[in-house]
Amino acid sequence: LETATLDKGLLEAVKKWLEPLPDCSLPDLNIQCSLLQLLTKMSIDTQSLKSSELGKVVLFYTKCKRVDTSVKHLANKLVSKLKVYTH
Repeated sequence: LETATLDKGLLEAVKKWLEPLPDCSLPDLNIQCSLLQLLTKMSIDTQSLKSSELGKVVLFYTKCKRVDTSVKHLANKLVSKLKVYTH
C-alpha cells in the first residue's frame, strides 16, 4: 500500500505543502511537524526521493534559521534515516 501511495505522487504533494510560500513565509508549524513525522515513519526509496525532489525541501528545513527547533530536529532525523536508505 505504501509503495502504491508513493507511486501516486504523495511525495510531490508533501513537497508542495512543505515548500516556502510565494511570500517566503513557511507553512503552518502544525503542517510542518505533521508531515515530517509522517515521512519519518515511511520507507522511501532513493528513486522516489530523487524524482519528487522532496529531499531538497527537507534539507532546507535542516538549515533555515526561521524553522522551529522541533521541526529542525524532525528534519535532521529524517535526513539521517534517508541516508541509511540511500547507502
